[in-house]
Amino acid sequence: MRIKLLLIIVVSIAVVFCYTNIAKTQEVGLSVPFGENVLNVHSVCYSGKIKAVHLYDDTKSSEYADMLNLGINTFIISGSLNNNVDYSNNVDNLSSNLKRFAELAKQNNVIFFPVLKFRHFVSDSIVTKNNVVYSDGVNGDHVSLWDKTYWDHLTKTVKLLASLSLKYPDQYKVDGVFFDFELYDNKSGNYFDDTWGFEDEIFNKYLIEKKLNNIASVPKASNKKNQRYNWLKSKGYLPNYYKFLRLEIENLAEKMKKEVKKVNSAFLIGAYPSPTEERRYLASIYDGWSESNSPTIIWGTETYYKGGSSSIPAKLKNDKRPQGHYNVSSVYGNNGENIYAYYVGGLTNEGYKDVNNSAYNLYNVAKNSNGYWIFTASSYFNSTEKIRGNYDYSVPKIKCYDQETNYLFECRTFSNNSDFNNLRSYYFEQITTANSEINKLVSNKNYVTPLGIKTKPDEDINLKIKSFSIPDSVKRGENFQIECDFGTALPCIGADHAGERCTFVAFNGTKAVFDCKARVEGLQKNYCYFKSNNTMQDDPKCNNEWHQIDSIEVLPGLPCTPNWVCGEWKDCIGGYQHKNCFDSNDCGVQTDKPNIWQSCQETIPRSIIVYSPNSVGISWIKGSKQTIRWSTKNLPWESLIRIGFINSNTGIEYFLGEKDNDVEQFYFTVPPDLPIGKYKVKLETTYEGQTYSDISDNDFDIVGTTSSQNISQDTLASIYSLITKLIEQMSALLRK
Repeated sequence: MRIKLLLIIVVSIAVVFCYTNIAKTQEVGLSVPFGENVLNVHSVCYSGKIKAVHLYDDTKSSEYADMLNLGINTFIISGSLNNNVDYSNNVDNLSSNLKRFAELAKQNNVIFFPVLKFRHFVSDSIVTKNNVVYSDGVNGDHVSLWDKTYWDHLTKTVKLLASLSLKYPDQYKVDGVFFDFELYDNKSGNYFDDTWGFEDEIFNKYLIEKKLNNIASVPKASNKKNQRYNWLKSKGYLPNYYKFLRLEIENLAEKMKKEVKKVNSAFLIGAYPSPTEERRYLASIYDGWSESNSPTIIWGTETYYKGGSSSIPAKLKNDKRPQGHYNVSSVYGNNGENIYAYYVGGLTNEGYKDVNNSAYNLYNVAKNSNGYWIFTASSYFNSTEKIRGNYDYSVPKIKCYDQETNYLFECRTFSNNSDFNNLRSYYFEQITTANSEINKLVSNKNYVTPLGIKTKPDEDINLKIKSFSIPDSVKRGENFQIECDFGTALPCIGADHAGERCTFVAFNGTKAVFDCKARVEGLQKNYCYFKSNNTMQDDPKCNNEWHQIDSIEVLPGLPCTPNWVCGEWKDCIGGYQHKNCFDSNDCGVQTDKPNIWQSCQETIPRSIIVYSPNSVGISWIKGSKQTIRWSTKNLPWESLIRIGFINSNTGIEYFLGEKDNDVEQFYFTVPPDLPIGKYKVKLETTYEGQTYSDISDNDFDIVGTTSSQNISQDTLASIYSLITKLIEQMSALLRK
């Protein structure tokens, strides 16, 4: 009986405490995710630089700390989130390992992006059985790119990520999601291409939309999948069908973005790799994820293996917007996509031949973009047995360091752990140096770094080339041949003239013969190289080895008059529009090239919408900390948003403050002197002489105060009633 009595007393105290605490701090809205001193990915991209590493989820706390000590401010973590695992029994429906890294991010005030793979096979899926159908009618095992069920599943997962740091602002921090769009083990290769998109659902939707479903010959039946591509092609519908597929996937991505932004407007949705032309539909996905004032993030791959900042898309430097992100439509919008994004250039540990070039390239990639990311820092913590020359995607490699020549080379094993630790220290030294230089650049935009490129001695450059053949000179416009003999007939051999790939012709024994064209006058560099491809990536000779051969003098050629052929002007964005022009005579000069940019008058619809509070049943206590969130369309970041409340009963307006439109949210304390009652949020801004405003659809309540002396009578009555019942139960037990 004493135990029961003790339990009842404890419960009574707990109930009183809970009710009192609720009365003090009740907040139906979400808490503030960022304070003034919390590292915000948007502010870093605006006024600083992303310094990121990729790690796997088995990373130890000590290894995480090593990266922090190098000056890393952003962590990309693979493996902590699986798109085919049911987390419904987990707290917050997320993996405990993911929350571990979210907690580390909060504790260390760094940026955190968990990786979510798009790759998903229906044969073992717990989500969907809607598989891809290729253009030849063959059923693939991968989920259809246009499967709404799968996109809804991903959206639900991303919304959970977006809400975590809002739900627990003092415990977790998640800044965005890093989608991985590499699709290994697929019939079409590692990325989407034009063979995707011939499933029953999407094909028949196109037929209905275009009013083609009643044509007698149309292969809409499931047993005629293998006829669809040829039917579309023969009828001239194929280009229009591909356009339809791009718009459909853009709409699915946009739907995800809108739902996620309702939860957390500052949350970033981004992906790897860069949406280049050969990676079909990626540009459309990025388009759906972005707006002019709400960017996505591209974890770039142009810089992955060579070139450093020189491999960043050339047009990027002219397309930076005041908010800190880029309008990359001219870079990736080959089919009219409008993409606004932060661009962070990626570098691999094995991609750069000289260890001292690592700091130089990290610095310059960050200087010319929003920052850098390294794939993969987990290599620094592999066992010595796992560091090897052959690239294995489960065992990423790094290169060994030769102190005598100051050069990196392929390594199979180390004689002891000391050798490996010495190697790791060289990489760490380079990252520390780069980050120190980047910090100086952030503090002073005119800073000039002392970092430069160092190379291995010239006599060693062509060690792997047995011989090569190239003319001493050619005339501009002429075709010529390069022969490269590496002593092997591997299909991954290539050649490059003046920055342009030459065309492979044939092997003459072990000599690879290439056709090249001289387009630019002057002394031009030439290269022979091994280039990784899907069929040879396990061969150590196919690991991106570039070798400079003799330069060639390109002399003035025969008179050539350019014939400029231009496309249509693209959409007017930011007061300018662009068109593409090319010279059909291929003269290699810019003479009389038409102007490809012109000013224009935008006719873009603009709006502002209250996202929260905007649902039924919300109550805010006077003196509590709250957040108002909104979404704008085509309004610049510097637009000043005026924020206030309207009393729904009296119509009196209360001004709360002003906030620029950078992250589309306003953190504030509910005024303690605000009258109790029902209210709505009013937002208003002016742009180019036009006023845009919105008022929340539903009322919310302003109640009580944060003082424990002002608990409502109803709450006190509830507490009194509960305590009375508990006392009656205690009395009954004592009588037994």
